[in-house]
Amino acid sequence: MQYQGSCKMADIFMQPEALHLLRGKFILLMGDSNTRALYNDLIYLLHYNVVAPPIAFRAHTSQEGRTDCASFDRVLHRSAVTDATRHIHETREYCGRGGVRVQFSFITRVLGDQTVEQLTSIEQGLTALPHIVVINSCVWDACRWGPMQEKTYQLQMVQLFSWLRQLLPPEALVIWTTMLPLSDKCAKGGFLIKQLEFCQLNIQFVTLEANLFASELCKLFGFDLLDLHYHMRFQLA
Repeated sequence: MQYQGSCKMADIFMQPEALHLLRGKFILLMGDSNTRALYNDLIYLLHYNVVAPPIAFRAHTSQEGRTDCASFDRVLHRSAVTDATRHIHETREYCGRGGVRVQFSFITRVLGDQTVEQLTSIEQGLTALPHIVVINSCVWDACRWGPMQEKTYQLQMVQLFSWLRQLLPPEALVIWTTMLPLSDKCAKGGFLIKQLEFCQLNIQFVTLEANLFASELCKLFGFDLLDLHYHMRFQLA
């Protein structure tokens, strides 16, 4: 799509195109609140043909304030702990028209208990094989699991990618999304508790290194990389 013959614009997908593309598909998303935002946007597009309203991103651990999204988006599992601890867990699912099924699992570590539980369920046949897997994990790994986590993070990423390659059929689509750029001044979120505010000084560099490693690993395993960091690099404000 082009405007005035020079300025290129992004394609815009509406509900009919999305339903046609994803008909009969099971999409599994695993990640932090940014991945949850992708989940919210996708189900609002599929159900209402609109972009998700801001309230859908704020109300994530309860049904309060979710508008009528609660009528079609259900909680499968939620941890008893709902504050910003590294053991928080929530799994949500949307089943819509055309046999489209979208599931989201909040994870705080690339190969933590939540991820292992999710993939083990698939391995044991308790959960269907997903056609599309969208996954990201970085900032919680780096900030909330103690010092010197770089090597552990890289090792767990290799283990995760190996498991996904063995678990999923060749036609399954695996998409790793890079970590969004983080401001060294106004970064906030559940991962950045008061005791770890000093992490803001080097978190930008940690993110760049982690994203570079992820891109190389995706090439090695033949997975797709969605470079959100590149596309949002000028939005630090």
